[in-house]
Amino acid sequence: LAYTIVEKIDYVNKELSEPTDGLPAVSLSVGVAFTDRQDPTDDIFKDADKALYNVKEHGKHGCGFYGNGGCMERPESAKKQ
Repeated sequence: LAYTIVEKIDYVNKELSEPTDGLPAVSLSVGVAFTDRQDPTDDIFKDADKALYNVKEHGKHGCGFYGNGGCMERPESAKKQ
């Protein structure tokens, strides 16, 4: 699932970075937290927000995941070659 999310965010960012309608280029940053992890903290929205800020601190226009008690980079299987 994480790989699918990353692929979609990468696709959207590619489209947003090359506008054809005269609008300025923009990018999308996303933080993700899943509810099915073993020990979700009190607020899944706070976890997703932490993941989002982790993305923004490391260059923006990407996707970060919250897991194992903290933020982690995009899954190894989803990293660009």
